[in-house]
Amino acid sequence: MCEATKQWEEKIRNDVINMMGVRKEGEENLAPEEAIERLKTEGEAKGKAEGILEGRENEKIEIAEK
Repeated sequence: MCEATKQWEEKIRNDVINMMGVRKEGEENLAPEEAIERLKTEGEAKGKAEGILEGRENEKIEIAEK
């Protein structure tokens, strides 16, 4: 693979990682594997938080129905 192609692929990968909002401020490079792992971790945390909020909403509805 020629050097120009490698640079082009790296730029695209970095642009995608930036668009996903995974790279933290001050980080220059982030391997795709690291980006995927961060997305999984953040997704799991978001899912747990949404579950907790949904549970609280259900509690409020049950109390209101009584």
